[in-house]
Amino acid sequence: MLTRLWTIGMKVAHLDRELEFHRRLGNEVVLDEFIETEGGRFRLPLVKMGDRFLHLMEETVYEKGLGKPLPIGPVHLVYRSDDFEKDVARAIAAGGKRLIEPCKSRRDLGSAS
Repeated sequence: MLTRLWTIGMKVAHLDRELEFHRRLGNEVVLDEFIETEGGRFRLPLVKMGDRFLHLMEETVYEKGLGKPLPIGPVHLVYRSDDFEKDVARAIAAGGKRLIEPCKSRRDLGSAS
């Protein structure tokens, strides 16, 4: 079951400027890594804001699967799950579409609750 909202994905025009802005605000960049999918290589920094996180990106990992670019602004939500496969099946049954296969971070984010 989905247990709570964890991250909000935000598409930004200038990633480095956005990261610097968050650092000046006092927000911690807890992860700054690249992931690779069939669609390419993507930089996905994770910024901690209070008890939530922002995933910042200039292009989403799933954008090519949509067939059109997404505008700047919120682009996705990430939830905590206690049964990932079951929650994916429920989302698809509810009308969702899997755009890419799940990606894993190289860092264990279990402590980044």
